[in-house]
Amino acid sequence: MSTASTQPQNNTPDGLLALSSIPQRALVRTLLVAHQDRANPAKWVHLLAAEFGGPVGMRMNHLAMLLKAGTPVADALEQTPGILAPSGLMAIRLASETGTLSETYEALISDQGLESESTDSSWRNPRSEFTRVLFGFIVAWFILSFMMIFIMPTFEKMFEEFGLELPPITIALISVSRRGGEFFFFGIAIFAMMLLGRLFFFGEKRPQRFNPFRWHERFVPPAVNLLSLLAIVVGSGRPIASGLETLSKCHHVPQTRRRLAASCERVERGEDPWATLASEKILTTRESQALSVAASSDVQAWLLQWLAESRFDRRSVRHHLLTQAISLASLFLLAAVVAWVCIAIFLVLTSLIGALA
Repeated sequence: MSTASTQPQNNTPDGLLALSSIPQRALVRTLLVAHQDRANPAKWVHLLAAEFGGPVGMRMNHLAMLLKAGTPVADALEQTPGILAPSGLMAIRLASETGTLSETYEALISDQGLESESTDSSWRNPRSEFTRVLFGFIVAWFILSFMMIFIMPTFEKMFEEFGLELPPITIALISVSRRGGEFFFFGIAIFAMMLLGRLFFFGEKRPQRFNPFRWHERFVPPAVNLLSLLAIVVGSGRPIASGLETLSKCHHVPQTRRRLAASCERVERGEDPWATLASEKILTTRESQALSVAASSDVQAWLLQWLAESRFDRRSVRHHLLTQAISLASLFLLAAVVAWVCIAIFLVLTSLIGALA
C-alpha cells in the first residue's frame, strides 16, 4: 500500500490554513518565490506595495523596510500589524522554527480549501444566505414603508370624507405601523450609539471572532486553526513541548495563550502532552486518547489535520442549519406581514367600492 495515502502531504493542512484575502495571498506568494530563490524579498514586497496602494500598500512598505534592514521574515511580519491573518503569522513563525517554510507558504496560498466555498457557497459560506434574506427584507421594508406613508393616509382621508369606518384589521395595521416606526428609529439610534462606542472606546480588534464587515473572507475559528498549527509542529518531528511554548507566546487569543502556557509547563514536568491538552480543554478526551496511541508523528500530524477538518465541517453544518432556520422563520414572518397588508388594503378597497355603489 502506498505511504502517500496514509501520510499527509508535506505535513501541512492545506485546506484550513489557506488565506482568502487577495493582498495577503499575493504577499505570501512573493515570500515563497523569494524563499525558493534564497533572496531577500524586500525589493519584491516594495514593488507589490505599489500594486495595491492605500493602507495595504503602506503596511507592505513598512514590511519591506524591515526586511531590507535584515529583520527575519517571521519577526518582520509580526512587527507589521494587519499584514497577515493571525493564523498565517503563527504558521510562518512555527514554520521558521521547524524548517517547513516552503510547505507552509504553499499551504497559505493553496486553493484547495477555498474551492468548496466558491462551488457551493450555500453550504460552506452561510453568510451568503444571510445576505439574500437581508436584501429581501430591505426591499420589502421599502415597499411596505411607501404604502404606509403615502397610500394608507390617503385611504384614511377618503374614509373620513365619506363618513365611513376603516376595517378593524386596517386600523390595527395603521396602529402597529406607527408604533413600530417609533421603535424602529429608536432602535436605530441605540444601535448607532453602540457602534460608535465600540469604535471609539473599544477599538481593539478581535480577530478570533467573525467580522460581518469582512464577509468576503473565510473565517476559521481559532480552535480549529490551533489543531492545524499543532500538526505543523508534530509533522516536522519536533517535540510537541517546543511548539506549545512558541504558540503560548504568539497566539492571538489570550485565553488560549494561557491554556497553552499551562500545558507547556505540565509537559515539561513529564506529563503526557495530549492528556494535558485535553485537561486544558484544547482537545477532547477521545481526541487525546487517539493521539496518544498513534504509531508515529506522521500519523499524529495526519490525525490533527483530520480533527481540524472535522471540527470545521461540523461548525459549517451547524451554521448552515441555523441559517436555514433563521431564513425560514424570516420568510414566514415576511409572508405574514405582506398577507396582513394585502388583506387590509383589499378590505379598504371593497369598503370603498361598496360605499360608492
